Amino acid sequence: MNKYQLYFRMLIILLLSLLTFKQGIFAQSPEDTLRNDKEITKDIISLSLTFLNSQKKNGLSFTGDIEEVKQQLLIDTLTPFLSDSMSNRAVWVVNINNAKWSSEKTVGSISKNIKIYIDKETSRLFYIKILNTDLVNNSNAIKPSKSYAENQMLRSEERYTGFPIDMPEISLMDVIESKGLNLDYCKEIVAMHVLHSQLWSEPTPFGYKNKPVWDVHFYGLPPIPNKEVDRSYPLEQRNHRRCIFDAITGSLLFCTTNPQP
Repeated sequence: MNKYQLYFRMLIILLLSLLTFKQGIFAQSPEDTLRNDKEITKDIISLSLTFLNSQKKNGLSFTGDIEEVKQQLLIDTLTPFLSDSMSNRAVWVVNINNAKWSSEKTVGSISKNIKIYIDKETSRLFYIKILNTDLVNNSNAIKPSKSYAENQMLRSEERYTGFPIDMPEISLMDVIESKGLNLDYCKEIVAMHVLHSQLWSEPTPFGYKNKPVWDVHFYGLPPIPNKEVDRSYPLEQRNHRRCIFDAITGSLLFCTTNPQP
């Protein structure tokens, strides 16, 4: 065997080795890839519904149509204290249409649209947005800028400090159900599972730091009557509540109209 035949044989062996290596890397069939994508989607939907409605309480029923599960890059410019850590992150977005709840306390006969945003890397919830699709003029509520919202919260010695590592012990709908709110009166809900510090009452037991809470904004509620005779407050400052619930016990910690636009 001359040297050219030897080189040719070595080349053939090298090509066969590369082909075998390539087949090992890309051995997954299109059917396997599709199956894995479906499993991931199923897991994301299950996680989203756990945040939304744990069904731990008897009598709280939920129905809705999963319209879409997609990935996108999140751009957030309004969330006080946290928008910088949320923006430009890949998220899963679960879109649910025709969502309804019903229970002894909470009535929700009008269909809602729900979008649930979950961080792709950590599986932490960024927020849940619920829009009352049957209300007239149901465009997004007016919200304050990030800096203005932060200033208002800091004046009350409160702030968001991050996102909890663990899942909430109680779901969003469980805490709303405990308050007995009629969701048909509410135009929009924006809820976050965050770490929250409230220092205004320290050193009394009512102050806390880095507590896992549900921070829930209710927009478009029946407005607070304007009792000031010498000043007229805008409607968006009177039809908004933000309620803070303990994410472990479900107890209501406090409600406020801040931050206002």
